[in-house]
Amino acid sequence: MSFQEPGVALSRANEYANGLVLTEWKKATAQDEAGRRFGEARAQADRYAQGALAGVELTAVRYLIVVSREQVATPPDLVDSGVAYRHINIAVEPQVPSRASRAKT
Repeated sequence: MSFQEPGVALSRANEYANGLVLTEWKKATAQDEAGRRFGEARAQADRYAQGALAGVELTAVRYLIVVSREQVATPPDLVDSGVAYRHINIAVEPQVPSRASRAKT
């Protein structure tokens, strides 16, 4: 099955789920790069929503995920043309809360 064309496996998706969630993942290597990576994720999610999967995925919410070493700031969730964009950061080595609070003081 090609990602450009829906195939037999995709046509049977409703046997397992009511819909697929459109999720775009990006990697950020630094805090100052995270905002740009969230923007790229949104643009790519918008392109995917117009392609071969359109009609199979849930259309009201799209998840934009940036993976980073340490936790980065996430933009507030956004609603545009009836679509909610959820911004999520997954930090693979987050600071422990006690160290994070000491760094702020």
